[in-house]
Amino acid sequence: MKETTLSNIATTLLALVSEKPMGAYDMVGILEKTNFERWLAVSPSSIYTMVKTLEKRNLIQGEQVKQGNMPEKTIFSITAAGTAALEDNLRRCLESEDANNAAFDVGMLFVCHLQKETVLPLLQERIARLKRDIQRNKAQTQAVKQNPGIPFIGSMLVRHNRLLKEAELQLTYELIAEIEQTDSWQYFIAGSN
Repeated sequence: MKETTLSNIATTLLALVSEKPMGAYDMVGILEKTNFERWLAVSPSSIYTMVKTLEKRNLIQGEQVKQGNMPEKTIFSITAAGTAALEDNLRRCLESEDANNAAFDVGMLFVCHLQKETVLPLLQERIARLKRDIQRNKAQTQAVKQNPGIPFIGSMLVRHNRLLKEAELQLTYELIAEIEQTDSWQYFIAGSN
């Protein structure tokens, strides 16, 4: 099967629909409740547009549903092609070396859509990469300290980047422990498991 590369928001919407069939309005509500827009550029209009795109690409399918006196609404569910695309993209997100971490954040949020045997090696690889990055950063820190031509703020930037990597390393260790020891990682939407 051909791999489908999706944006972070498309991956997020597929993950939501994979967990529980829902309408676009419901997706907007979940993303607003979780403050997604604070770290991933997304607006309600872009969600509606992306839902249409996912449906055109046969990654989700809509069904008209009428509930009581309410007007009909379209409830979307994931297709087999959508499930495959979701899994491919979550692996891509967990492998991401993107400096702003948005892709990794999406992958981490939705690890519940991957098998434990898939997630743990990806996270172990990330730990190894973070450790290498931290070691390189420590060497950079020493080089910056020994260079009188680099202003103090330059050394602060190098230190800031190292501290971010160290925090991510700790978080990744905690995520691995959670996956190995509990079942709480197996869903994103409370009550959907």
